[in-house]
Amino acid sequence: MHQPVAAAGRQFLLAVAISFVLLFAGFRILYDSVIPEVLGLVLAGLVLGLMRPRLWWLSALGLCIGIVLSQRLFPVMPSAAHVAQYGPPKPARVGEMFLLWAFPTAGAVVGAIVGFIRSYLRKR
Repeated sequence: MHQPVAAAGRQFLLAVAISFVLLFAGFRILYDSVIPEVLGLVLAGLVLGLMRPRLWWLSALGLCIGIVLSQRLFPVMPSAAHVAQYGPPKPARVGEMFLLWAFPTAGAVVGAIVGFIRSYLRKR
C-alpha cells in the first residue's frame, strides 16, 4: 500500500472515531448541553486540518460520518425530566444535519488554511 493512501485512510478513520466517541460519550454525560460537543467537533476539525492540510476534506467527511453513526447506531435516550419539559426527541431533519456538519467542516477548513500558511512561511 502506498504511503499517501495509508495516511489518508488513517486520517479518515481517526476523524470518524473522534467524532463518534465525542458525541457518544458527551451526550450521555450531559444530554442538554451541546456546546462542549460542538466545541469539541470544531477543535477536532481544526487539529486534523492543521495536521494534514491537503486532507482537510477527508477529515471533515470523517467527522460528519462519525456524527451520523453516533446518532443512528447508538441514539441517546433523554432523561425523564428532559422529556417532561421539552417532549420526546424528534428525528433530525436534513437542514439540521447540514448545520451540525458545518461546525467540524469549518474547523477543518480553518485548520487547513493555517497549515498551508505555516508550510508556506517555513519554505521562505
